[in-house]
Amino acid sequence: MEIEIQHEQKSNAGEFFITGQGEERVGKLDYILFGSGRLVIQHTEVGKELQGKGAASKLVDAAAEHARNKGMKIVPLCPFAKKYMTTNRDKFGDVLA
Repeated sequence: MEIEIQHEQKSNAGEFFITGQGEERVGKLDYILFGSGRLVIQHTEVGKELQGKGAASKLVDAAAEHARNKGMKIVPLCPFAKKYMTTNRDKFGDVLA
Protein backbone atom coordinates (compact mmCIF):
# COMPACT_ATOMS: atom_id res chain seq x y z
CA MET A 1 0.00 0.00 0.00
CA GLU A 2 1.35 3.38 -1.03
CA ILE A 3 1.29 5.76 1.94
CA GLU A 4 0.28 9.23 0.82
CA ILE A 5 -0.01 11.97 3.42
CA GLN A 6 -2.68 14.63 3.01
CA HIS A 7 -3.16 17.80 5.05
CA GLU A 8 -6.20 19.72 6.19
CA GLN A 9 -6.18 22.85 8.35
CA LYS A 10 -9.04 24.87 9.78
CA SER A 11 -8.08 28.08 11.61
CA ASN A 12 -5.81 27.03 14.52
CA ALA A 13 -6.13 23.24 14.22
CA GLY A 14 -5.30 20.68 11.59
CA GLU A 15 -4.65 17.12 10.66
CA PHE A 16 -2.21 15.18 8.53
CA PHE A 17 -3.94 12.03 7.39
CA ILE A 18 -3.81 8.88 5.27
CA THR A 19 -6.90 7.63 3.47
CA GLY A 20 -7.62 4.02 2.65
CA GLN A 21 -10.00 2.46 0.20
CA GLY A 22 -13.31 4.29 0.23
CA GLU A 23 -11.55 7.49 1.35
CA GLU A 24 -11.92 6.73 5.07
CA ARG A 25 -9.05 7.99 7.19
CA VAL A 26 -6.85 5.09 8.29
CA GLY A 27 -4.14 7.19 9.91
CA LYS A 28 -3.95 10.69 11.33
CA LEU A 29 -1.91 13.19 13.29
CA ASP A 30 -3.88 15.95 15.01
CA TYR A 31 -2.34 19.29 15.95
CA ILE A 32 -3.19 22.76 17.17
CA LEU A 33 -1.38 26.00 16.39
CA PHE A 34 -0.40 28.65 18.89
CA GLY A 35 0.16 32.27 17.90
CA SER A 36 3.72 31.98 19.15
CA GLY A 37 4.62 29.95 16.03
CA ARG A 38 4.24 26.58 17.70
CA LEU A 39 2.62 23.50 16.21
CA VAL A 40 1.51 21.20 19.04
CA ILE A 41 1.12 17.54 18.05
CA GLN A 42 -1.72 16.20 20.18
CA HIS A 43 -2.36 12.72 18.84
CA THR A 44 -1.06 10.26 16.27
CA GLU A 45 -3.02 7.17 15.31
CA VAL A 46 -2.90 4.53 12.56
CA GLY A 47 -5.25 1.64 11.82
CA LYS A 48 -4.22 -2.01 12.17
CA GLU A 49 -3.51 -2.32 8.44
CA LEU A 50 -0.81 0.39 8.71
CA GLN A 51 0.81 -0.58 12.01
CA GLY A 52 4.45 -1.56 11.67
CA LYS A 53 4.74 0.00 8.20
CA GLY A 54 6.19 3.37 9.19
CA ALA A 55 2.92 5.22 8.66
CA ALA A 56 2.95 7.05 12.01
CA SER A 57 6.55 8.11 11.40
CA LYS A 58 5.58 9.45 7.98
CA LEU A 59 2.81 11.51 9.56
CA VAL A 60 5.31 13.06 11.99
CA ASP A 61 7.76 13.64 9.12
CA ALA A 62 5.02 15.49 7.21
CA ALA A 63 4.23 17.67 10.23
CA ALA A 64 7.94 18.48 10.65
CA GLU A 65 8.29 19.42 6.98
CA HIS A 66 5.21 21.65 7.27
CA ALA A 67 6.68 23.33 10.37
CA ARG A 68 10.00 23.91 8.57
CA ASN A 69 8.26 25.47 5.59
CA LYS A 70 6.27 27.79 7.87
CA GLY A 71 9.17 28.66 10.20
CA MET A 72 7.45 27.03 13.18
CA LYS A 73 8.58 24.92 16.13
CA ILE A 74 6.94 21.66 17.18
CA VAL A 75 5.84 20.71 20.69
CA PRO A 76 5.16 16.94 20.57
CA LEU A 77 2.64 16.18 23.34
CA CYS A 78 1.69 12.88 21.71
CA PRO A 79 3.83 10.12 23.30
CA PHE A 80 4.67 8.49 19.94
CA ALA A 81 5.64 11.79 18.27
CA LYS A 82 7.70 12.85 21.30
CA LYS A 83 9.67 9.59 21.40
CA TYR A 84 10.18 9.50 17.62
CA MET A 85 11.32 13.12 17.43
CA THR A 86 13.59 13.09 20.50
CA THR A 87 15.32 9.84 19.50
CA ASN A 88 15.92 11.32 16.03
CA ARG A 89 17.20 14.75 17.12
CA ASP A 90 19.55 14.90 14.15
CA LYS A 91 16.48 14.84 11.90
CA PHE A 92 14.18 17.06 13.98
CA GLY A 93 16.44 19.27 16.13
CA ASP A 94 15.73 22.31 13.96
CA VAL A 95 11.97 22.14 14.57
CA LEU A 96 11.75 20.81 18.14
CA ALA A 97 10.70 23.51 20.59
